[in-house]
Amino acid sequence: MELELAPIEELEALPLGASVQVRVVGRCMWPLIRSGDLLLVRRCALDAIVPGDVAVVRTADRRFLAHVVLEVQPLRTATLRAVADPEPLELLGRVTRVSKKGFSLPLARLSRHLLRLLQRGYSGVSHKSWPLRAMRGLRSLRPDLLPAIIRSRILGSISIRAVSVLDTEALRLFAAEYLTDSPDFLKGQLLRHWHRKGAAVAAVDRVGRWCGFAYLGAFADEDFALDGFGIRSLFVVPSARGIGLEQQMVRFLCRQANRQGISPVYVNVVDANPKLVAVLSELGFVRSAPDRERQVASEWAKRGVVRRWAALERA
Repeated sequence: MELELAPIEELEALPLGASVQVRVVGRCMWPLIRSGDLLLVRRCALDAIVPGDVAVVRTADRRFLAHVVLEVQPLRTATLRAVADPEPLELLGRVTRVSKKGFSLPLARLSRHLLRLLQRGYSGVSHKSWPLRAMRGLRSLRPDLLPAIIRSRILGSISIRAVSVLDTEALRLFAAEYLTDSPDFLKGQLLRHWHRKGAAVAAVDRVGRWCGFAYLGAFADEDFALDGFGIRSLFVVPSARGIGLEQQMVRFLCRQANRQGISPVYVNVVDANPKLVAVLSELGFVRSAPDRERQVASEWAKRGVVRRWAALERA
């Protein structure tokens, strides 16, 4: 689990015994910790941790991780799946509590034994063929292959709403887990541009988890030599695909464009994805002129992305 940098800098400045909350991004400590959880971290020295604790460490390449302690001298940590972290490691603190939506979980003596048992279990099956094949099969299961009506009932009510500055943290977490755009870049766009002209939209389930995201932004704001505004980063998590969220988010952004007098609205589709092109065509988008498509490809080629693009627009 990687940690956000700003709270970690606060942790480094704390005296021994003081605590601070930090938020995590990643899946390597699931089911104990998942993206978005808050960790209460106490600043401590090596003599305050034992194997089985969850420690916050800094790697030589300045990554900040929260993993299970394997040994203290020398300090060694690993994920819950027993993947060891690269040494040397610098100890910053010990996780004393994991806060999730609706409840919090203290980490004490009992949790140490449970975490070590889980790690040994992962290590044990990694050398045997049938458990390994079973685990790979489970990981390869695709929730999007379930019928849409079943997934829709499992997910329950999903709302389509505008993203505001109050959603900055949720946006960064979703981007870190799912999007190719930098979380800090999207945060900057939200704070500097979208509240003035443009918009961002999220699909949010009944417990507040994001299932999808897209934004409407000026190409010039991102240093593209392209006129107009485009819908970017259109993404829906696999378990929520095929139930109409893409269409609802695009319609929402088109309504926002209409209110702001933005016309036309562009979409650049990488690899000319036929499924996405078909979805956009149903929503009234048409192919742009060949010159526009060549310009789009040229702008991306300047950034080292040489792909086939389909440019679409809707007035």
